[in-house]
Formats: sequence, structure tokens, C-alpha cells
Amino acid sequence: MMIFPMREIFVSHGRARRIGLLVAGGLLVLSTVIFFGNRYEWFAGRYLLLTTLDDLSGLKVSSPVYYHSVQIGRVVWIRVPKDDSPGYKLRMRVNRRPFRRISPDARVRVDVSPKTRLAYVTILPGREKPDRYFPGKVKVLKPVSKGEQWFRMIYDILEGLEDLSTAKIKESDIEELKTEVGRLQEKIEELEERQK
Repeated sequence: MMIFPMREIFVSHGRARRIGLLVAGGLLVLSTVIFFGNRYEWFAGRYLLLTTLDDLSGLKVSSPVYYHSVQIGRVVWIRVPKDDSPGYKLRMRVNRRPFRRISPDARVRVDVSPKTRLAYVTILPGREKPDRYFPGKVKVLKPVSKGEQWFRMIYDILEGLEDLSTAKIKESDIEELKTEVGRLQEKIEELEERQK
């Protein structure tokens, strides 16, 4: 009969325990990464917006891309104009959620920050409703023209004036209601005095 020393049994048992804990910890970390990766779209990849611009105004690769004043991505590629294809070709990589909210008639414009003097891309929302079930990962957007930019600015101003006039009408309605409530309160007081 062979006798095993106790020391070897405890050493191998401790080693197996450490390996088991290491494997369990690795599986826990892997499952956590997969869970949060799917939840926050770490593995979803990026979506592309393509456009052609006449002037870059200092725009460069890695410049930010904004939609509704929120940064949604970066410029990843710029191709200079060639004889057969005029204009700077831009490729912008954006996140999935904002990509779904960009309508097909959205426009692209290059702006320069007055504080930092750095150029960035602004995506102006379109008038059409976005297709949330857009089948691809690439959208081609047109640049905003000077005339269209003025038209958009005037349209936005007129919308603001319409909202302001609606608010004024509501304000005058509120004033009328206040005077009506005051008149009704006086009548209630008169009726209460008559009943006494």
C-alpha cells in the first residue's frame, strides 16, 4: 500500500482551487463584457455618412461631427478633389442611434468654433421623417448650399415667430380667463351675501 504525503494533497487541492477561481472569474468578466457590450453597442460597429463638400474650412481627419448640438462621431477620411471628381469627399463614422435619426434629406455643413478656431461638421436635420429601419450602414448626404442655408434660417425664424404669436394668443386667452374668473368670484361673493 502506497501512502501519499499530506503535503502533496493539499498543494494540488489548493492549485486546483486557484485554477477554478481563475476560470470562474474569467467567465464572469467575459459575460459582463458581452452583456454591457450589447447594451451599450460596443460591438455594433460604426455607421458611415458620406458627403462631398466644396470647401473644408480647416476640417481635418478626426474632426468631430455634430447633430442637434451633440457629438455623434468623427471624420475618418478626406479625399482631395481630382480632375474627374470635383469636391472634397468626406467619410464620417457615427454611432448607430443618431444614424437612425438622420433623415435622408439632412444636409451637411462645415462650421468653425469661434472659441477654439477648430472646424467641425454639423448635420442639419431634414424635413422628412427619418427611416428608423434603414437597411444599410451608409447614408449619402448633400451639402447645404448658401441659398438653402438662408432659406433654412428664414424658415426657422418664421417658425419661431409663429410659436411666439401662438404664445401671445395663449397669453391673451389666459388674461381673459383671469378676468372671467375674477368676475365669477365677485358674483359668488354677491350670492353669498344675499344668502346671509
